[in-house]
Amino acid sequence: MTSDTRVATMYFGRELPLITRDSIPTSPRIANTRRNLGPLVNLRVLGFAFPMEAQEQWCVDHGIGLEEDDTYLDRVNMCWKHLPRALPPDCRRTATIDLGPNFGLASCIVVATNKTLEDLGRAEDIEMIRRVQAIIGATKPPAWYYPERIW
Repeated sequence: MTSDTRVATMYFGRELPLITRDSIPTSPRIANTRRNLGPLVNLRVLGFAFPMEAQEQWCVDHGIGLEEDDTYLDRVNMCWKHLPRALPPDCRRTATIDLGPNFGLASCIVVATNKTLEDLGRAEDIEMIRRVQAIIGATKPPAWYYPERIW
């Protein structure tokens, strides 16, 4: 586990909220799909919701896809060509998550899962979580989601 330094994160001149251990929900138990091994626990991902609007804004912020003929969807697609290289190696997984009836499905930048103890331990790495926040400009802390799909 890393130290919990209290330094504000800046993103293109905007101060992002400070993520602390207390702002991250409690981790779930290890995933288990076999009843004979104990209680059933579904796979969950800890990550930052990253809807299409945020993907497009990330490209605008980084000067990507700003040619006259580039469209909103072009920038969304370009985001996924450039963003993974900017993320820490352990945070290059994405998932599709359901944000509820008013928001629908969205992409999620995954920082941890409950699949293994090692992966669950990443939920404690506040410095890594803050690095991801600073890279994508997230204004909300990560949350635990049930993924529709993860890759």
